[in-house]
Amino acid sequence: MLRTTVFLYTLLTAAASAADLPKGQIIDDVKCEKDASQSYALYLPSNYTPDRAWPVLLAFDARANGKAPVTTYQAAAEKYGYIVAGSKNSRNGPYAIGVEAAHAMFVDVTTRFHTDLKRIYATGHSGGSRLAMGLALQKDKRYAGVVASSAAFPFPNPPDKLDFPVFGTAGTEDFNYIEMQQFDRLMKSPHRVRIFTGGHTWPTSELAIEAIEWLELQAMRSGFEPRNEKSIDAFFAAAKKRAAAATGVESMQLWSGIATDFDGWRDVTEARNKAKALSDSSAVKAEMEQRREDERYESMVTAELNGLLEDMSGPDDVAPFRERMKSRLTDLQKRATTANDSNERRLARRVIRGFLLGARDVQDPDLEKFFATLR
Repeated sequence: MLRTTVFLYTLLTAAASAADLPKGQIIDDVKCEKDASQSYALYLPSNYTPDRAWPVLLAFDARANGKAPVTTYQAAAEKYGYIVAGSKNSRNGPYAIGVEAAHAMFVDVTTRFHTDLKRIYATGHSGGSRLAMGLALQKDKRYAGVVASSAAFPFPNPPDKLDFPVFGTAGTEDFNYIEMQQFDRLMKSPHRVRIFTGGHTWPTSELAIEAIEWLELQAMRSGFEPRNEKSIDAFFAAAKKRAAAATGVESMQLWSGIATDFDGWRDVTEARNKAKALSDSSAVKAEMEQRREDERYESMVTAELNGLLEDMSGPDDVAPFRERMKSRLTDLQKRATTANDSNERRLARRVIRGFLLGARDVQDPDLEKFFATLR
């Protein structure tokens, strides 16, 4: 009796706390009730009511732009009934600050609203993605899954299996593109990595919907959510449509993902056969080899540039290292600014952007002026 009374009191308190917040629109700034120095952007689905538990997506932007991820996931949240909150305190920098912001937002959201504590998910972009992964790896297991955008683990030598699903994203011109491809190859537990046309950014709204659909499917697999045949049919049809519209390696990966995700729930014979046929085709084999070669070359050029940057910090004359660096970057810039999209142009843009990020603290007036022409 006492336990029931406490639960009802908590539910009524949460309902009263959330009563004045509008639904179906993004709220720019919500102060945490227990710590007003912490705040977040918020989206409540238009049909939110406190009489049932709702899944939650807690988001972390690299620049503390809480509204950015909430905007990205707004359509998905409305369609599938998620509460989305984006921290306005967490940013690239000291990890402890991000953890503190995450804890404050977690407590506030789960106290203020009626949430499904078995279905709290984390997402982040760049350094925010590393924070999201780190949070999910903590021993308290607060998070049921992660959408990792443009970065994976917050530490080297990561495990190859996780006890939560991960949906990863990266842009074709994202300087962490290789990292996300390596994550895809490393993982032996449930995961997906989807590449979109773009740079080091949050994914598109359409890809955010795909990520949430995949998490919904994983929740059914794990028993966190009842199996819904209508939803499975819709997810199956949408996945097949994406795979059919894609070409080459992407199509192979999508068909293979369908065979894994829907195995035992739907007939995946077609998906397996199409994935196998594509993987055996000379065109896909050639594309895979080109990707591996591009990755090797990108890693080599990045290492060379970083080595030159390190050489400039030594006692020797820096002029030769500076000129070699400028020559290499000038060549890359020519490739990066060609009119037509190509693997070569994407690679050059990834290398330049990643290098400039690492070289932002260089104290050399000549190089600073040169770098400004590349940004």
